[in-house]
Parts: sequence; structure tokens; C-alpha cells
Amino acid sequence: SSAFVSVYGGPKMGLRCAVSDSGIGYLESIMKKPQDLQIYSKEELCSKDGYDNFRSILEAVFMRFGKKSYGLHSVINMISGINGTTRIHSDDTQVIFTPYNTPTKCDSDASIKEKGLEIASRIANLANKTLSIQSSPLRIRNEKLAGAHVEFEIPPMKKRGDDK
Repeated sequence: SSAFVSVYGGPKMGLRCAVSDSGIGYLESIMKKPQDLQIYSKEELCSKDGYDNFRSILEAVFMRFGKKSYGLHSVINMISGINGTTRIHSDDTQVIFTPYNTPTKCDSDASIKEKGLEIASRIANLANKTLSIQSSPLRIRNEKLAGAHVEFEIPPMKKRGDDK
């Protein structure tokens, strides 16, 4: 499918980058390769309880977790490591990853599934405690957008925590 990329920023606001496509979204894409599922079973992923797209976004994030190939998890970790934010949107759901809910490397005794379920629980708990949809890390709306959308918000150097 076609894609759209937008990048803008400056020294005071940092850098914003958005990548969007008009494809079939994460859920449909992931269901084409059920053998690659890391966190949920095919039945759990498509349970039609209103959280299907939330689970599919987490599957997309953890798809290459622990592998040498570069994926969403790598980017989210890099962005969160400099106090940035990553927003991933598919269909009616947006998940926002910050340094507070970012999936980090697994301990040797923690499986990818355990780490994925831990992150899912953390995001859901934060969303349940949040009174405003504007500050929630999980947003599910009635409106649907085709495709997938990933936004990166990289803070200016002085807010990254890495300037000396």
C-alpha cells in the first residue's frame, strides 16, 4: 500500500516524525502469519471484545523482540531511551509508549509472552487510572482509520536526559 511520511521540528520542540499507510492494519496483517504470534493465540487475538487492535499492536511491537532484525520494539526502546514518545495507531486503537510503559529487554528467565502480557497489563492499568482520554496510553475510539500509523516524538537535546 502507499505510505505517507511527515517530519518536522526545531531546536526548541525537538523532532516529530509520522509514518502512515493505507493498508489493512496490524490485525489483518498479523492474522496472515499466525505462526509468528509471540504473545496471544489466534483465538485471543480475534476475540472481538473491543481490544483486538490493542493486542495486534502489541503483537506487532513484539514480533521481532529478541531478534537481530530491526523492528518496532527497537525503535520504541530507542525513542523512550531519550525520553521520547511513540504512538502506534491501527483501526480504532492507539497505544502510546513512553519511558514509563516501554517494553524493555527480557530477563533471561522471562519469555517474550510474559513480557508482552506485562506491558499489556501495565498499559491497561494506566488507562483505567486515567480520567482523561488525552493522557491515557490506550485510546479506543468509535472512529476508524485504515492502515497503520506510527508517530515518533523526539524531545530537544536539553530534555533528553543525555546532555552533559
